[in-house]
Amino acid sequence: MNSPRPFFYRTAPAASFLPPSIHGQNVAAISACYAGPIEEGERVIAPIRALKPTVDLIGPMRYTALQAMFDPLVPKGTLART
Repeated sequence: MNSPRPFFYRTAPAASFLPPSIHGQNVAAISACYAGPIEEGERVIAPIRALKPTVDLIGPMRYTALQAMFDPLVPKGTLART
């Protein structure tokens, strides 16, 4: 059984939420989910923010929004293997 990986490498797509300077470049991405009080979640992700990421999309959102977040980057029927 494969476990989810919160850190992965990929080629940055030409997506509107990414700066054009990284489109097509190899990037490292971190995905995170904290289900609990917002203040505690901010404390938990502080070490990630300390890395000064180029793009920071981490913030409060509905779980269904999190589930759909990567849909445009992974076409239907794609099976990720590790």
